[in-house]
Amino acid sequence: MSELNQLRWIFDGKKVSSLEKKAFVEELLKRQDFLENKKIQGLFKNYYDLEEITPSKLKKLLENNDNWFNEIFKIN
Repeated sequence: MSELNQLRWIFDGKKVSSLEKKAFVEELLKRQDFLENKKIQGLFKNYYDLEEITPSKLKKLLENNDNWFNEIFKIN
């Protein structure tokens, strides 16, 4: 994965037509395997232009900023 919008394909490989943002993010935050995934970390590291990202830093970014969500899941 090289682009943040590819994240949606990790979950079910289908296009998203509706998604409850809060519930989705809460589920992601429960999944330690997601937070520790090096590809996921790399995507967010590049998106936020960070030198380093840890699972705890990723969790805080996901909790406190939803720009990434809005960019990935543009509902038409």
